[in-house]
Amino acid sequence: MARDLPYYKLWVKDFDTNENVRMLNLAEAGLFLFALNHAWVNDGLPAADDDVGRVLKLSVRELRAYWPRVSKCFYLADDGRLRNQRQEEERESANKKSKQASEAVAERERKRNERSIERSSSDDLRAYDYDYVSGSSSLFPEAKNPSGPTFEDFWAVWWNRSAKQSAKSAWKTSASTYGTEFLIAACVEDRKRFEQTEDWQWRVKLHAATWLRGKRWEDMPTAVAPSKRVNGVARPPREQPVKPTREQELDALRWIAENDPDPAVREDAKRRLA
Repeated sequence: MARDLPYYKLWVKDFDTNENVRMLNLAEAGLFLFALNHAWVNDGLPAADDDVGRVLKLSVRELRAYWPRVSKCFYLADDGRLRNQRQEEERESANKKSKQASEAVAERERKRNERSIERSSSDDLRAYDYDYVSGSSSLFPEAKNPSGPTFEDFWAVWWNRSAKQSAKSAWKTSASTYGTEFLIAACVEDRKRFEQTEDWQWRVKLHAATWLRGKRWEDMPTAVAPSKRVNGVARPPREQPVKPTREQELDALRWIAENDPDPAVREDAKRRLA
C-alpha cells in the first residue's frame, strides 16, 4: 500500500519541537529526513545497522557517527522493520482516505452503470410501430416512457435525415407549444397524406426544421406535376399527374380539424368540411 502513496504529511511545528529531533545536528537532521523518505516508500527501514547503512548510502564512519542519535526516532515494529511512530499514524490516515476515495469512485461507477441500464431498458420499451405502407401507427403503447416522446423518437420517423442540429433546435420550440406526442403523430400523418401523391418528390427533401417552424403539417397535397428532368436526365412526361382524391383531401381535413393545436386552423378545417 505504501507504494501507492507518493507523499506524506510533514508537520513542521511538530518536527521542530520534537525533543529527539532537537537533539540532532544538521548532518543528523538531514539523515533523519532521508531515512523518513525511505521508510515511507519502502514500508519501514531494515532492522540491522549494516543494512540501514547500505540503503541510506552511508559509509561505516558516517553510520557510526550519525545513526545512534537518528535511530532514537524509530522503533522496532512487530514485523521486524524500523518505523517512525508519527509517520505510521500519517500512513494509516492516508491509507484510510485512499480507500474511502476508491470506494466512492466505485460507487459512482456502479450508480452510473445502473442508470445506463435503466435508460437502455426504457429505450427498449419506447418502441413505436410505424407502418408507412398501410398508414397505420401504434404511436403510444402502454409500455411507453412516462416522460413522453423525445426528439430522437421524432428523428427516427422523419424521412429526411439532414440538418439534425437545426431540427433539434426547432423541435424544442415546437414541442413546448404543441406537445411532443402531437408532433410525432403529425409527422406520421403528413407522410401518409403525401407519400402517394406527386407532391412527395419535393416533400421528401423538406428539412425537419422547416417543417416544424412553418407548421407544415397543415399543408394539403396539390396537383403539381413532377419535374421533366431528374439529375439532368430527361424523362417522358406522364400523361396526367397523380392527384389526391377527394376522400384523401377530406381525410386530411378531418385530421387537422381534430388534432391541430391551433383553434383557428381547426375551425377553418371544420368550415371546409361543412
